[in-house]
Amino acid sequence: MGWRVAREVLHFDSLADFLAEDGANHGEGSVIIGGTSHRAGLIPSSTKEAVALLNTAMLQKWLNSGAKTVALTLPGRYAFAGGDNAQAIITIPSDTTLYVGPGVILDNIAASFGLSKTLFCNEHALSNAVAVTGLTHAQDTNYNWTSTVVVNIGSVSNEFAVGDYIYIRPAYAGGDTTGFYNYIYKVTGIDNSDSDNKKILFKMACGSDANHPTLTGDLIVYKADANIKIYGEGRIRQATQNRGSGNIRGAISYQQIIMNKVINSYVDIGLTESPGSVTAGLANVFKASVKNSHSDNSNGVWVHGNCYGVHIDGVSGESKDDLITIFADSANTPIYDGDGVTACSVGNVDGVEVNFRHEPHRKSSSQGVSMISSQSYRIDNVTIRGYKGSDISGQPFQLSCGYGINGVAKYGAIKLIDCEYVPRKGRPLGYMSSGAGGGSMTVDNLIMQNVRVPAIASADGNAGFMDVSFAIWNVVDTSASHLIKNFSLIDCEFNFDCTSSNAINM
Repeated sequence: MGWRVAREVLHFDSLADFLAEDGANHGEGSVIIGGTSHRAGLIPSSTKEAVALLNTAMLQKWLNSGAKTVALTLPGRYAFAGGDNAQAIITIPSDTTLYVGPGVILDNIAASFGLSKTLFCNEHALSNAVAVTGLTHAQDTNYNWTSTVVVNIGSVSNEFAVGDYIYIRPAYAGGDTTGFYNYIYKVTGIDNSDSDNKKILFKMACGSDANHPTLTGDLIVYKADANIKIYGEGRIRQATQNRGSGNIRGAISYQQIIMNKVINSYVDIGLTESPGSVTAGLANVFKASVKNSHSDNSNGVWVHGNCYGVHIDGVSGESKDDLITIFADSANTPIYDGDGVTACSVGNVDGVEVNFRHEPHRKSSSQGVSMISSQSYRIDNVTIRGYKGSDISGQPFQLSCGYGINGVAKYGAIKLIDCEYVPRKGRPLGYMSSGAGGGSMTVDNLIMQNVRVPAIASADGNAGFMDVSFAIWNVVDTSASHLIKNFSLIDCEFNFDCTSSNAINM
């Protein structure tokens, strides 16, 4: 549905009157404010706070209307600020698509009126954890390949309803280690008949009731979201920032789209004129896709902890920092629950498929893909395809055991396929850090297939690796230990420029 044609035309003397009279709830199309008609309901070409608040109120109303698709198709730059959510200016509910058409720029100007905020997040990104006090399960009789799980949450308020989405996962301290309950489901039943033992029911695939393991620790549940899509040829803009120190807004206000506690999310939109911003930040997501994020900004995509099945496609550009970062722990820039205390971006990251499609990454200040595991959470099954980098001041790939700390890192299979890199002097292909000098790292499998460092001159004049003490991969000394269990090179080509007397250890 495109919100472009008025069902009725409403007149307001001024923007102040429009907001005071709750104008966003009067109609779904054209309005006349101060004698000027606004066919799309949104007002372009203004940086006034009142205009930004109006645009926010209108777009939020449309997204909350129950429409499956909201389309913004009238070209122009539209300012946004305010909003009722503590983290984002605008929230997107489950089962909703936002399309941003060609020539449409969504301008996040919240920094002009206080602390910055993320432009978009899913509706329940800031939901708080509810402790599970008990769990039972029974195999369904009509459909014997599913079982019904009953989650007891005790006497606390039961804010769930049938049709909501529930995210169940191990507690952050003393959590269950089986990994069996770590997913997002749709609520199929509510039982509040016992005020001291309120229950939430959902169905999950399970071949036999005996397949449910015995729990080894505690579980928690959240309200969650599903089936959210933001895409289009338009762009998001955040030209200035004021991050502040708040855990909810200040910490991640530069990440313009936050998907947290979501299954089946899709983001396909880029940024423009946003020098310190990140297109998307993901945490606690399942089956998530991010496409075509051209980065003339700080980063392309951040993947935080407890994510399973993330596809990143076509990220490129001259990023000021890493094109893609993957954090299994909350050691750096965590995402918080609504309480502002609980860092929820903690957990394994398993199954990340990155395809750069040979789009160039050049002249940037850091890595192509940076990964950090520091609290024994595992980053596994990461496949990076089609990377093409040149003249970056960092290196294409980094594995870390801590950001300024001595962590314990665990990596499973890391695969580099069909990649090409033109290094500057002294820059390796990959870098394994030592944290603060005493971190440790275990990598099960590091696989490179058809990875090329051709004899092509860089901006420094060297044609291939030069002045690199540890050549292809720089494994930094640590007072602990680094272990690569299996290292495979398949059909690779690495050229070394030995014209310099400093071409050591080649």
